[in-house]
Amino acid sequence: MKKIALIFSTLLIASQVTLGSSIGIGYGVTNEFFKGGDQTYTLPIINYEYDNYFMEASTIKSIHLGYRFFQDDIYTFSLYAIPFGGYEVDADDLDSQYRGIDDREYQFMLGGEFKYYNGMYDIETILNAEVGKEGGKVSLKLEKPYVVNADLIIKPSINFNYYNSSLVDYYFGIDSGEASTSPALNRYDGESGYSIGVGLTSSYRLTDAFSLLGFIGIMKFSDEIKNSPVIENGLIYAGGIGIMYTF
Repeated sequence: MKKIALIFSTLLIASQVTLGSSIGIGYGVTNEFFKGGDQTYTLPIINYEYDNYFMEASTIKSIHLGYRFFQDDIYTFSLYAIPFGGYEVDADDLDSQYRGIDDREYQFMLGGEFKYYNGMYDIETILNAEVGKEGGKVSLKLEKPYVVNADLIIKPSINFNYYNSSLVDYYFGIDSGEASTSPALNRYDGESGYSIGVGLTSSYRLTDAFSLLGFIGIMKFSDEIKNSPVIENGLIYAGGIGIMYTF
């Protein structure tokens, strides 16, 4: 289950913006977020545009399908849909003492994105808002590309994510029925929380069509999330590599 796809999505989509329409494959590793589950990920990567329509994805379950209503050299405004938003938590994948919880499902989410490019400092500011049946989040990201040479681009970024109480309670809360299944579980009512992250992505052009990607990142979750009984780590490290074909 792709429980921390948001981290890979943040890092890999940042890499793709320099590549135009492209497809590729990546491999990522991370420490545990939930108590049990995958720590390595194969990452299909897609970044496709046709007129003002676009599709972006850094995992199968992080697909964004959208339309850019306005775009110039400074501002961009888009609306999009995320068929598999949020997290999927399969209780059977957790450590044995936590398998009494109910499964959490992905949710269909709608979102909007506003981008502002400051040409003087070459910094892009990206603001996203996303909402679904089980809650929503607001994200703010700053990123700046550095052109090392004709083939190599490095892009550091910093991001802040706010998660409302409905989303935190659904994915990280524990109700009384779930708490009764194991001494390791206690009732936990989720409240609104946040995460702060930094990342570094790089793109190295091998040929006119193929490029190598590299990415590393750290994301720290607030107490409202990391104190959930099913969370293993509130500080998540992620990294990986990939190869892209641009067309």
